[in-house]
Amino acid sequence: MKKIKILLLGFAILVSTSFFLSSCALVGVGLFTDIKATSLGLATRMDATTYAKEGRSESQNILGLINTGDCSVTEAMKAGGITKIHHVDVQTVNYLGLFGKTITHVYGE
Repeated sequence: MKKIKILLLGFAILVSTSFFLSSCALVGVGLFTDIKATSLGLATRMDATTYAKEGRSESQNILGLINTGDCSVTEAMKAGGITKIHHVDVQTVNYLGLFGKTITHVYGE
């Protein structure tokens, strides 16, 4: 019985330590994740004006080891022919922690 308690305590310590050390890396961990959010640093005042164009850029991640692509706002602006930004959304997609991608959506004129 003591061995089981020691194993459970060790497992609990291991799991809690991994959560603290991984911080925001846990966003997107699970069987499937598809999150889209407005980038707080690039959010502008939303008003009645509409945006005419949308540009997007993306990067891919395989096993957390291989990362490729350019998901920058600049690249998304180029892709959409945008010179004036209305707002920016960032989308994170993850499949079983094996494959993931980050997509930056830029809306503007």
